[in-house]
Amino acid sequence: MVKVKDIENLSIFKGLTDDELKAIAEIITPDIFPAGKQIFEEGEVTCPCVYIIQKGKVDVQKRSKEGDLLTLSVQREGSFFGELSFIDNKPHSATMTTASEESVVMRIDRSDFDKLVQRYPAAGYKVLMNITLDIAKIARRMNTQFMDMSDYVYGRTKR
Repeated sequence: MVKVKDIENLSIFKGLTDDELKAIAEIITPDIFPAGKQIFEEGEVTCPCVYIIQKGKVDVQKRSKEGDLLTLSVQREGSFFGELSFIDNKPHSATMTTASEESVVMRIDRSDFDKLVQRYPAAGYKVLMNITLDIAKIARRMNTQFMDMSDYVYGRTKR
């Protein structure tokens, strides 16, 4: 179990009351991963969990067509990942590996979260809305990057 002070300022828990934070803290499991340890692999169906980095860094990686593992980004303390599989229980869309240092990653299992939502429906709504807002931010950034890349490769086309 983690302490409320460890999670109260995390974006995924923004807007939760003290009681809701206490209830969430009770279902969080902290895990310590050594440097370079794979948390899960792209395409795997593991725990439908959301993971939150408490300490350290985690690399977001995808396999190229040639099979090379490429690092797309680095998630830092306070970031969360695994949210897509947490929501839809589908295979992971990326490989997540701890970077060059030991990392502490907190985990919320979907089945525990579903039980919590029965007692605190507003907390469930807030957490899922915070996850949705994060996904929307990523999608908007990707749209901008795609358009920037398209402009670079194809030039601007006016109709």
